[in-house]
Amino acid sequence: MAIVPEELLDKRYDLKKVPLYETVQDWLSKLYLNYFEKDGVRYIKIGKTQYKETVDRVIRNHQAFVEGWDKWVETSMFEYFDKYTPGKSMQNKKEIVEKCEQDILKAWNSVSKPATLPKMNGMSEIFVYSKQLDTIARQVMERNKYRG
Repeated sequence: MAIVPEELLDKRYDLKKVPLYETVQDWLSKLYLNYFEKDGVRYIKIGKTQYKETVDRVIRNHQAFVEGWDKWVETSMFEYFDKYTPGKSMQNKKEIVEKCEQDILKAWNSVSKPATLPKMNGMSEIFVYSKQLDTIARQVMERNKYRG
């Protein structure tokens, strides 16, 4: 099992310009949507990261699983799901990104509950996909993206 699977590297926006695990400036953070599929069921995940390439968060979580960094983890998103697609992301001050993630999760939890999944990093932010959940996240992200 490769620590950095080629399939994940291929999903990065620009491996040549942005080195693996390169981070944004200390005062910034990124909020992102990821989409997954397993046995024909679609899932949506909201998350935050310091990595410039949000795919690097999935890569790092997979690495943590393979190397056994978190003993409670049973699998990684990469190993468990049949399909992974990176989605929308936005960047802003850390405190704004944190508030956006909290607001999105609060809204999502008011209409749904996190998916029942094996133990993996980020599992509490993964829900069975619905257009409503996607729209909620995209609207919050659009309202709060950094505008310079």
